[in-house]
Amino acid sequence: VLRQCVERFCERHPECTAMDLVGFSAGGMVAWLLPLLLGPLAEGQQRPRIGGLALLSPRLEGMNDVWDEGYVRELFRTHGTEVFLGYGTLEDIDSKGQPFSDLAARLRRCLPGGRLEVRGYQDKDHTMPTEELQDVARFLSRLWKRNGPS
Repeated sequence: VLRQCVERFCERHPECTAMDLVGFSAGGMVAWLLPLLLGPLAEGQQRPRIGGLALLSPRLEGMNDVWDEGYVRELFRTHGTEVFLGYGTLEDIDSKGQPFSDLAARLRRCLPGGRLEVRGYQDKDHTMPTEELQDVARFLSRLWKRNGPS
């Protein structure tokens, strides 16, 4: 995916300075893994940069326990990444996988200065309610107004 999608996109669109990734469930896991594979930007390296990351009920079981928080913090710092995390409150329990509130706590340690937005959707399970999609649209709009479309 990294070579076929991200690197090829960057080759075909040299004017693009940043990408935003959005994923639900297993797609959220892919959206999470891509920046980790890209790694922190080296001094003077401009692209590919991950500007925004919207994780919608991402299934990251097993990966939550093996993060190197220093690596993730440096990755997000060098990319200037902002993260949206959305999930249903009914799925924020151990029996449904690693609770998203645990993930939110880890992300807060890696994303200082208001670069993390977390939303739990009341009485929703593993789904994408309209309200969540509207919140993601607002999140991306805010990024694009500040940084230009990614």
